[in-house]
Amino acid sequence: MQHIYRLGTRWLTPYSEGDGVLKMSKTPETIGKRIEYLRKEVLKTTQKQVALGLSKSRSDISSYEIGRVKPPLLVCLSFAIACETSPSWVLQGNGRKEPSSTLIKNKTGYQPSSLLHKAKILAIKVISTGLPKRIVAARKFYKLSQKQLADELGLAQSSISDLERGNFILSHENIIKLSEIINTHIDLLLAYEKDDPSLFPLEYMKHPIFPLILEQLSTGLETSYREKREAIPQKHDINLDTLSPDINSLIYSR
Repeated sequence: MQHIYRLGTRWLTPYSEGDGVLKMSKTPETIGKRIEYLRKEVLKTTQKQVALGLSKSRSDISSYEIGRVKPPLLVCLSFAIACETSPSWVLQGNGRKEPSSTLIKNKTGYQPSSLLHKAKILAIKVISTGLPKRIVAARKFYKLSQKQLADELGLAQSSISDLERGNFILSHENIIKLSEIINTHIDLLLAYEKDDPSLFPLEYMKHPIFPLILEQLSTGLETSYREKREAIPQKHDINLDTLSPDINSLIYSR
């Protein structure tokens, strides 16, 4: 199944002054190099501080960066949240939100380990509660059984069952493959609370599980769910009520 979203890769080199957006001539090719880039150029911190914030050893962080060990999904998402960039940029090297060189400039009392620790807590919440419901909704919308999804991913059906209950974490390779199978962009599957859903691209908003994501993310925003829903049609000529069936019926149906 072809992935329905193809977003450009506009990345230029450290880094342009003025607009606060990092400019790179070439996106780092591996996850490890992208993590290293975010650590050095965005968070401006050491491997030791990263390790402290993520409850890892310094050698773990070093192994991720040089490619000796593949970083877990939790680490990748924690970096995306801490650096306020797209999960797809960390995982695949492209995405809609560019890392900002001014991220820490206006943060009083900035402590990288504390920022990463808070990001990790949010990442755990996404992976254990938000992601499972999104997977269930998308799988059922596209009429896939747990067994079909398990076969496509090369996993046991029990693993998919555990995944949908928040008791199993996919590798970053499998989350990429999953997004293609269930036709749902990684940035929707891993959307986090700091990411304002009313600012999502129109392609995201047209996805059948977007109303669920809007509801989930609005709980962590100052603006209410109702206000977010009312703001979206003003920006885009779409009716959220016609995008998908009752999402809860998909999640909780047998």
